[in-house]
Amino acid sequence: MKYALYLIILYLLLPLNTIADFIVIMLFVVAMNETAPFALLYAFITGLLVDLYYPSLLGLNMLLFIVLVQALLIIVNYMTKTPIMLIALFTVFFLVKTTIHHIVIAFDISILFIILTLAFFFPVFGLMNRVLYRVWMKT
Repeated sequence: MKYALYLIILYLLLPLNTIADFIVIMLFVVAMNETAPFALLYAFITGLLVDLYYPSLLGLNMLLFIVLVQALLIIVNYMTKTPIMLIALFTVFFLVKTTIHHIVIAFDISILFIILTLAFFFPVFGLMNRVLYRVWMKT
């Protein structure tokens, strides 16, 4: 049931992705809290849906999300899940994704988009943990 809820939330967040990158936040939540095989499968499905919904370079989001989630899964094994570490890790995760998109697609980097995404991260992360796992933060 939780996996279906992930897909429903992903589908609902696709149109809101122009305000802030809620899909990357959702992908980060799944990678931090679920098993590695499901997180990689979810990254693939997320990249496929983003590529189909916002067609710029077909396959780039799938590849980028799978590589970033794989790196995140390796890093999570060696870190403590404190709020400062989560914010720092998400900031690096999001800025790497944004930088690669800027280099490959050559779209303009919007500072307001980056600031809004970073501002929405902690409330959305806490809310998703509360809804999906009945705790504010898994430690």
